Amino acid sequence: MHAGEDLEAMKAMESNVLLTGVVSFHAQQCSEKCFKAVLIEYKDSVPRIHDLVRLHALVVDLCQLENIDMDILRELSDLYIDTRYPSEFGTLPTGRPDLEDASRFIKFAQSLHERISIMMKKL
Repeated sequence: MHAGEDLEAMKAMESNVLLTGVVSFHAQQCSEKCFKAVLIEYKDSVPRIHDLVRLHALVVDLCQLENIDMDILRELSDLYIDTRYPSEFGTLPTGRPDLEDASRFIKFAQSLHERISIMMKKL
């Protein structure tokens, strides 16, 4: 899964306070690619959307992802929009993500990636 590359990039930058926005962007990308991999597997088509909440709604019944932290999905989606249409590169409503935010996003993306990878191997 290409999401693994984003995961590795996040881990490589995790402790760099100057790259928290980039880490957050890769967490969004990893999550988006995980959801889209499920859609490709089950639906053979992928919508051209980047909103993680909407993508989650499309896959939740396909791969038993009911207990996902929706707050993090919303945060990552908002960060993605800011990186694509920057007012300030990769910001949260409270400002630029800090190391704690980046760590939360990495853990979330890593957990999602692991869950999706395990599910895909069973197919």
